[in-house]
Amino acid sequence: MLQRELATRLSASPGTRDYGSFAVLHQLVVRVERRQELSPRCFYPVPNVRSSFVRMTPLEAPLLAPGELAAVERVVRAAFATRRKTLANALRGSAGLLRGADLGASDDEIADALAAAGIDARARAENLAPEALLALARSLNAGAPAGAPLGAVRPARRD
Repeated sequence: MLQRELATRLSASPGTRDYGSFAVLHQLVVRVERRQELSPRCFYPVPNVRSSFVRMTPLEAPLLAPGELAAVERVVRAAFATRRKTLANALRGSAGLLRGADLGASDDEIADALAAAGIDARARAENLAPEALLALARSLNAGAPAGAPLGAVRPARRD
């Protein structure tokens, strides 16, 4: 049982006002179903919030590989850090979140990762399915050293 606002955010679909990194990260690992809403009158003392029963069932075929949640979370949070910006601009502005404070992804690396994931650079994070954001996170890691976990720092480019 959760507050209705939290249940709404957990179960939000792409393109809705409540869709954000919280929904994406949960929907990558569980199926979220809102089951029933409870009136505040069901409790004593009567709270100022409404509650909802939510059922979360682990996905039968996990979308995330072991050890990649932290890196995917960094990319997803960077993508949603500035709502209403295009994905390319949001990632560019949050490059420090992608690779650590001292090494960010270049504009070319971001453009290449978006293209590899099949995402238009003008797209906005709030319109993309969780699977598309997962593909983007994996694309951003494509240049990391072999065997490195998702989100590992890529070697510096020597141009």
